[in-house]
Amino acid sequence: MEYKKWGMSVVAITLIVLCILGSITAIIDPYFHYHKPLESLEYPIYDERHQSDGILRNFDYDTIIIGSSMTLNFKTSELDSFFGTNAVKVPLSAATYNEVNSNLQRAFAANPNIKKVFIGLDGFAITRDKNAFAFAAEQYPTYLTDNYLLNDVNYLFNKQAFVTGSLRVLMHTLQKNKTTSFDEYGNYMDLYPFGKEAVLLHTGGRQPANEEQLLSEETKQIVTESIQKNVISLVEQHPDVQFYYFFPPVSMYYFYMLKQNGTLKGELETYKIASNLMLQCDNIHLFSFFEELDMISNPDNYMDAYHYCEDINSQMLVWMSEGSHLLTKENYVDYWDSIYETFNSYNYDPLF
Repeated sequence: MEYKKWGMSVVAITLIVLCILGSITAIIDPYFHYHKPLESLEYPIYDERHQSDGILRNFDYDTIIIGSSMTLNFKTSELDSFFGTNAVKVPLSAATYNEVNSNLQRAFAANPNIKKVFIGLDGFAITRDKNAFAFAAEQYPTYLTDNYLLNDVNYLFNKQAFVTGSLRVLMHTLQKNKTTSFDEYGNYMDLYPFGKEAVLLHTGGRQPANEEQLLSEETKQIVTESIQKNVISLVEQHPDVQFYYFFPPVSMYYFYMLKQNGTLKGELETYKIASNLMLQCDNIHLFSFFEELDMISNPDNYMDAYHYCEDINSQMLVWMSEGSHLLTKENYVDYWDSIYETFNSYNYDPLF
């Protein structure tokens, strides 16, 4: 009998503790699942795939910056000053077009006041399947991104959410830190070295050249289906929203690797296919910056062959606000043909 009472007491205490911990997480809400940041607390914003959905559903904004790690160094304060907006930034490292589209669908369902969206079109993701995600399904916190209340127990009684979420918010506040700004969020300028040595470390240096490969009909179809599903369909659903898409200005080292792999012409062809489809939509503004050779061939601007410094993010916002480097129905074919000729005949020796 005593054992039975003891067992019931343990169960009761456990349930009480769980309810207390769950209530703390629900009130503080470190992943913004239920509400935006409380004014009495200061929140660290640091976890892309746990916090982005909450930011998009519960924050006050009219403009979004979204994409892969190529969007990490954007500063919303600069965008706001150029475009007169109130922006949030929700980068998703390694994101596919489908993942970006899924997040934007959630955003539009929650916020009727969205006016502008700025989206990076990564070359690495353009040939991914239209339904592809960057990681396996079990790696995503789907309990945060669906509409089922019952599985919120995975959030409320989650050790990670409590320890690295709720407690971290309390510590952040007690240490008199401020809620992370969208200028600071994700910025990697102080985390990695930049310059030729860092870039070459990640590119592997010189590579033997392979025969140029033609783009297969199957790949062309994959690109077309992905753009139709993840770009065109979204844009057509929101004709009053202005979409600013851009091809991230990866470095000349990246194009050197494409040329040596025999895939330069094929990848640029995928950009041409995407451009043709997207430019049928009047509310898409499509930009490419690859003709800025001085910028993309300067290794001091890069930490590897792909990721650029914050000055390039700032300059892209200037150009987009001016309408510079804009692709149109009239110029996109000549543009991509010219880029291929330039990169195919470029003297890559000084890069090494």
